[in-house]
Amino acid sequence: MNFNKMFSLLNSKKFVESFNKALENELLITTEEMFCIIVKDYIKLIKYTKIKHIKNLKILKDDIFNVFINGKEYNFDMLISHNNTELTEAKMEIEALLADNPQIEIEMVQSAIIEKFTY
Repeated sequence: MNFNKMFSLLNSKKFVESFNKALENELLITTEEMFCIIVKDYIKLIKYTKIKHIKNLKILKDDIFNVFINGKEYNFDMLISHNNTELTEAKMEIEALLADNPQIEIEMVQSAIIEKFTY
């Protein structure tokens, strides 16, 4: 992660609120909570594409914002404008959490996302 992205993430309102809440509660965020945040953030990105149902999903391990949904490629680095603060923060959060938590497997994230889109 480059310095500018890290600085932006640390200064994001969402990150500061989460960090302050954790400090107030004297809790460290658990791996399970990080997993849930990653899934929630990916769902925000996917909803931006207007996709309603997912039959198959593939997130590339070496390019986490290059995603294949129902056989169609979506590159969230290209799709999401830097002016879209909410989705840019979601991307930075995903990147930071996955980088710092190698125990969180992409395959598990994919399964959880598909489950959320299955009706």
